[in-house]
Amino acid sequence: MEEKKTERLKLTITRVEPTQIIAGKDGKADFPKFSFAAKTEGGKELSYFTFSRSLFPLIEVDKVIEADVQISTRESGGNIYTDRQVKQIYQEGQPVAQKRQWSGGRSPQERASIEAQVAVKAITELEIAGKTIALGLVELRNTWLRQALGTVLGSQPLLQGEGEKPLPSPAKSEIIDPPIKNLGDLFTRCSKPPYSLKRNDVLEKIGVKDMLEIADPQAAWDLIKDKKAEGKI
Repeated sequence: MEEKKTERLKLTITRVEPTQIIAGKDGKADFPKFSFAAKTEGGKELSYFTFSRSLFPLIEVDKVIEADVQISTRESGGNIYTDRQVKQIYQEGQPVAQKRQWSGGRSPQERASIEAQVAVKAITELEIAGKTIALGLVELRNTWLRQALGTVLGSQPLLQGEGEKPLPSPAKSEIIDPPIKNLGDLFTRCSKPPYSLKRNDVLEKIGVKDMLEIADPQAAWDLIKDKKAEGKI
């Protein structure tokens, strides 16, 4: 018989694992699982996991978090197993993951989509701030963005709002500069002379309203350079 209890714990993250994609059952959508190891205040290191996308970016090595952990024990094959699922994380005493009651207005798929958007924005903000993000989280974020923008792996990178018209490539005679690896690189490069653009200016020049609409930072940088060459910046 499975037993469950929830405890508020202060955890120090010691290790994070690559994000797993768990196959959905009975026609349900696949969902990600984020696993990590952490030490309690007593110094005991244990394994934890969470399914809440909005909590993924908050779990970093050496970071201390205050979390609600659902601890459940189950028996299988004569052995007792303990699962520790993080249900909530608190910042300055306030819960990060907001609970939503579904009364028919939103389907489970819609709620999952909203939660993914929150996680995407949180990951992107940390990236822009220069924080080190686990590669698995970046890849997961990029996958969500591709799905949201209707693109597929291997297709021509697009910026939402540009339709399906490929972004112009830099002129062959142009000096090749270091590649733009993420949004942080893009905004940093654009803030320097001869561009000297603020974040809102960058969004305006590439024709989007929100940074989450930028599916490919390198393509966005190429567009900024083209506009500079055309005298539009």
